[in-house]
Amino acid sequence: MKHLGLSIIGLLSVCVLSACGGSEWVKPDATSQDKSSDTAQCQVMQKQADNDETFDNCMAGKGWVKK
Repeated sequence: MKHLGLSIIGLLSVCVLSACGGSEWVKPDATSQDKSSDTAQCQVMQKQADNDETFDNCMAGKGWVKK
């Protein structure tokens, strides 16, 4: 149940960060769990750096592409 809650929070965060439909992060052969995990890690890095570009740089560094 805890895992489901974290997944929902991750998905909502992705929706907020991408303006709910503006753009989407994609990565060949990645699962939704991969995306949730990478998104959560990059959000932590962004919060620590207090820099809006950190999230995008982190996701790109993990192989994700914004479409």
